[in-house]
Amino acid sequence: MSYLFQDILIPEDEEMEAFDMEDGEPVTNGTDSEGQIRGCGDPADWGLSPAQLNEIRAVHDSVAELLKHFWTCFPPVTSELEEKLQRMEQTLRKYESNQLREAERQFGRINVQHCYEMLARAHARFQMYIERKSTRH
Repeated sequence: MSYLFQDILIPEDEEMEAFDMEDGEPVTNGTDSEGQIRGCGDPADWGLSPAQLNEIRAVHDSVAELLKHFWTCFPPVTSELEEKLQRMEQTLRKYESNQLREAERQFGRINVQHCYEMLARAHARFQMYIERKSTRH
């Protein structure tokens, strides 16, 4: 079992702030009360049917599940975790280009924007990992 250098996996404090802050404001976790504060309001007021809302929730749940598996790969201290991280990045990109784009087409970008934002953070973290890894080798 090979181990990777842990210092290339953990972002510096100032880099982590970029993941925790957006436009100088803390990033929220998407709960209903936070959604109302940020202007999303009650989903019943979005002009979508209950079936459409359920489809959007299913898309969101799928993205959250994929991201859970992605984030559990950090830090990739074994070759197995590194391989899984690579596979999960590919899976996220495929999901984004297929299912999420279709959901955007059906329900509008605003209704899946949060999913895109979560995926963008994962892609940015993966890119940071790749860059740090390449500077160490």
